[in-house]
Amino acid sequence: DSLQLAPAMGLRSGAAAPRQLLFSAGEYDLDLRLTPAEQTDGWLFTGQVLGSDTPTGRVTVEGATSVVEASLSLLGEFVLPPITAGNYTLVVQLADAEITVDTIQVGS
Repeated sequence: DSLQLAPAMGLRSGAAAPRQLLFSAGEYDLDLRLTPAEQTDGWLFTGQVLGSDTPTGRVTVEGATSVVEASLSLLGEFVLPPITAGNYTLVVQLADAEITVDTIQVGS
């Protein structure tokens, strides 16, 4: 989780920075990226499911007030519509497995 990295000494805080999260679940790895959306107050949530086979499936991100979904591409990639800051649960539904990541903090 790149949010856990200490800031450089003397660096002033500025605009929200992109964030990368890496998770392992059995034979799969999840590479997630949260990036401030330029056109809205939201965040872009993108990622890729990596494993021995090219996965097929769906990704769902659920928060207190919204749920967004996307299908995995042929490379296991996904791009979700912009979401607002808050806490979310990510569920990756694959043909042979379901991966759940609880409490992903989006935004400040």
